[in-house]
Amino acid sequence: MIYITEPGHTGGVGAIGMRVLVQSLRDAGHEVKRVRLFRAAEDADQQLDMFGRDTEKIVDHTWLAKPDAWFVSVLYVRQYVEIREMFARMGVPMRTEDRSPSDPLVAFGGQFSITPEPLAEFADVIALGDGELTGGRIAEMLRAGAGRLDIMRDLSGERGFYVPSRGLRRFERWESDSYRAVTVEDGRNPTIELARGCASKCAFCRIGWAGGTYREAPREEVEREIARVGKGNVNIFAPDYSSVSWVEDVERAVAEAGCRNVGRDARADATHRLLRKGGAVKAFSFGVEGLSERLRAAVGKPLSSAKLTETMAMLDAAGVRTVKWYMLFGLPGETDADAASFVDQLEASNAVFTGALTVTAGQYKALPHTPLERCENTHREDAAARFDGAVQWAKAWKARGIAGKRIVAGYKGRELHEWECVLLRSGREAARYIASAKESEIASGKWRDRGLDLDLLRAIPDDAPTAWDHVIAGPPREARAKALANYWRAMRRGRSLPLAREVSDAT
Repeated sequence: MIYITEPGHTGGVGAIGMRVLVQSLRDAGHEVKRVRLFRAAEDADQQLDMFGRDTEKIVDHTWLAKPDAWFVSVLYVRQYVEIREMFARMGVPMRTEDRSPSDPLVAFGGQFSITPEPLAEFADVIALGDGELTGGRIAEMLRAGAGRLDIMRDLSGERGFYVPSRGLRRFERWESDSYRAVTVEDGRNPTIELARGCASKCAFCRIGWAGGTYREAPREEVEREIARVGKGNVNIFAPDYSSVSWVEDVERAVAEAGCRNVGRDARADATHRLLRKGGAVKAFSFGVEGLSERLRAAVGKPLSSAKLTETMAMLDAAGVRTVKWYMLFGLPGETDADAASFVDQLEASNAVFTGALTVTAGQYKALPHTPLERCENTHREDAAARFDGAVQWAKAWKARGIAGKRIVAGYKGRELHEWECVLLRSGREAARYIASAKESEIASGKWRDRGLDLDLLRAIPDDAPTAWDHVIAGPPREARAKALANYWRAMRRGRSLPLAREVSDAT
């Protein structure tokens, strides 16, 4: 028996990966159960619809039979404060060194695996790659009678696996040579996975850089699955949906099957092309990211203001009533002129789009395995002021009687931003903090006195080692450095550069 859980509650792209893992293990005949560890039984009842079918919603391990293994999916740094309570509810010692041979195996996976060291002392095994391969490999070993220590010994040094108790070793992603379409039945609506990875390599994003090779499922398999699902809602999922090479055929297959695609889009320029060919998106959500053309070109999203405005007009004509933009403030080199360009863009979009436009904004983080990974990670007060100016402008917009347009004040303050940034770059020294971390200490700033290395907020010199050097998750360091040089050249020139092609050449 394998239980799959997570610290706290997650969603988004990474959560799809966990659902695919559960589905693939069940399809292979393994006994697996997704477990949500709630603080109280009544919470479980309230969350029933959110987590779908075939999910045990419990308070702690005493409600369950003892498993052979716990698979733990960790996506976000914010979940680190939930690790201690998660282990208490699992009924397993938190540190690997304190577990006995008869304890369940504890295998960690998820997006955190590209920077595994902060949680390394808590994991028997850390997996990186396609869940069907890594999770399936462990499940087969368990079915063959292997125990916890056997698995740790045999997987040490094997591609796709990292056994931290056996020392720092090369940790390389394991991917399938032939990617097949996956349909996940668990949840409110069936989900058909259309692609993995991301075709784009935006300079700030770890999905394109460390999320694995971009692969599209075979067209005929996806069309067959759409026809099988038939009428009703279906989530056709890809991290970068509109950039899929045959997305028009997906839309056609959905229409012919009489079902409705409830998935959201991800990229404005690709959707512009889709709409020009007659495609349609019912609910539209994408990353504009940079505040100006100059910033968008630098990060690898060369989307002109004119094309963005035209896309909004086309969406309005297509009957789309809800659009969400994701924006980044504080990108390296950002100025007040970029923020002024953003306000101009909102004005222009308002003139052509009559539906509800929501803008969710945050301050960028220099994420490991991206071209910006070594840039300064301190909270930028000038960027926070620009965001506040945009919020005040939006309030004035609303006061003029224009309904439906708003900026979500989801902008993280200095303490949460820098707390996350420090832990993203930390090594095993962070384990002592995580073992007793309290979320209540974050907003107050008390976390700064708990032994974390605050120097990790500074820019990292090119020749300095990092805590993730041993992880092979995407293009090599040389490709990331070349893309960073392209970023600064694009910023100076104020126009797009062929980032993706140059990265490919470097790889």
